[in-house]
Order: sequence, then structure tokens, then C-alpha cells
Amino acid sequence: MATTTRALIEHFRSIGCRLSEVMDDDFEVSHLSHIQDATSHTISWYRGGQPPADLKPGIVIAHDDLKIDHVAKVVVYHKNPRLVFRDTIVKFGFDIPPEVTRGEGCRIHPSAVLGADGQGYDWEDARWNPFPHAGNLRIGNNVDVGPCATIMRGSIGDTAIDDGTRIGNSVNIGHDARIGKNVLIIAHASVAGWVQIDDGVKIWQGALIKNGIHIGRGAQIAMGSVVLCDIPAEQVWAGNPARQIR
Repeated sequence: MATTTRALIEHFRSIGCRLSEVMDDDFEVSHLSHIQDATSHTISWYRGGQPPADLKPGIVIAHDDLKIDHVAKVVVYHKNPRLVFRDTIVKFGFDIPPEVTRGEGCRIHPSAVLGADGQGYDWEDARWNPFPHAGNLRIGNNVDVGPCATIMRGSIGDTAIDDGTRIGNSVNIGHDARIGKNVLIIAHASVAGWVQIDDGVKIWQGALIKNGIHIGRGAQIAMGSVVLCDIPAEQVWAGNPARQIR
């Protein structure tokens, strides 16, 4: 459902957001997207780090502590970007049913769940309220998803699984995760939301990956490890909390 930038700007200001200098207020926004998929007609959440050099999204929402005034046509700052997204998704009807797409040669085993809403909740009015989801699930070619695995749809953009990846039995993949090519994730591992896993990573049985973590190309995570920080490429980490062992 497309909406005008001017209507969105009025909404952002009404809920206490601070806006950068508006470079353009005369375009339509068609949907929300992951920052890696941002276009001139999307709203994205900038969560920190170096933005892609070719990033030119329509609207970006960021925390007050960040200074990224010129990465988008409109940059919206708030102390709680999550709250801004929740209200925007509901008010403008972005909370659409999920679309699950998959490429050729995939094997989806019995009892696997694809495209469920992620486990995002906000405590309000003495109860846990689910965060509305606006994203989809994209699965590439030649991907295996084992029995009882669960892959969540994106909350803001899409969850994406690239070609040749293997996801084992009872693995959980959280909302908005980005998993590269030929990744191996073995039984009972859990990957939280917004995790980025680069090509060729191996995650062994029962490992837990904290939300927002980046695991570099070719790294390995030993069985039962609890990963609480970013992992550089080609390293081996183990333990609770996980530490480099090789």
C-alpha cells in the first residue's frame, strides 16, 4: 500500500520525531525494507555501522544518537525507532500477509515452518503485545530446510537465505536475518533477529547467536556456543560466552 511522503512526515512529527533537512517530500513510499534492499521508495531502519556507499533510500529511521543526515531523502530520528516503526506499520497498513518465495532445487522437510512472524513483543498495558510484521521470506536455490525448522519472515524488510545453504532439524532463524551462500547450520541452533551470516559459515549443534550479530565469511561456531559479539572471517569460536579458539 503506497502512501505519500508528506503524510508520513506529518505522522513522524506528531509522535515526536526529529527530522533532518528534507531533501524531497514529493514521492510515494510503497513498502518497508531491510537497509540492504533500500530504494528511493522505501522506509528502512538504520541500526548503525557504515552504510553502503550506494545507499539512496527514500526514508531512513535511526536512533537519536546517530548522525546520518544525508544518506536518504528524509532521515527520521527518535529515541525509540522500534516504536516509530510499530506505529507506522499499523497506521499506514504495511502489516501485510507474508510472501514466501523460494528458488529451484530446494528441499523443505516435513513440519518446517516458513514465514511465521518473529518473536518481537512490547510490554504495554500490563501485557506483551506482538510487534507487527511487514516483511517477507526469500529463499534462494538449492536450499535445504530440515524437519521442524522455523524461519521467520522479516519484521521491516525481508529475511533472506542465499543459495546452497543447509538449515538443520529444529533450527530457528529469526526475523530480518540475512544468511549467505553455502552456510551450514546444524540441528537446534538458534539465530536471533537481524543477524548477518556471510558465505561459508558453519554453525554447529545447539549454538545460540544473539540478535544483530555479524558472522564473517568462513567462520565456525562450535556446538553449544553462545555468541554475544561479532565474529571476524575465518575464525573459530567456542564456549559460553563464545571466545576465539583458532
